[in-house]
Amino acid sequence: MRVELYDSLRQSIRDGRLRPGEKLPSTRALARQLGISRTTVLEIYHQLSLDGLISARIGSGTRVTGSPLRAFIRGSHFPVRALPFRDRDGNLLYVHR
Repeated sequence: MRVELYDSLRQSIRDGRLRPGEKLPSTRALARQLGISRTTVLEIYHQLSLDGLISARIGSGTRVTGSPLRAFIRGSHFPVRALPFRDRDGNLLYVHR
């Protein structure tokens, strides 16, 4: 399911079905809607962020950037100097340095 969801979101962004600035569902809402683990959705959003296709900000949600350049300019929720680790439930978390 992880690969299919990642490919589907990536293709939707590249095809323009998800437009720049469009807000994506929260990780909890999408996981609940699809009946999958929130950790899976977090990992997919993280990879899309690394690809420069989405950008997340605490308090304003996750939005489509549309291009890696736009993601670089706007910044992302996953800064370069962040230390990733997992909590007891396996959720991916970051400590910002």
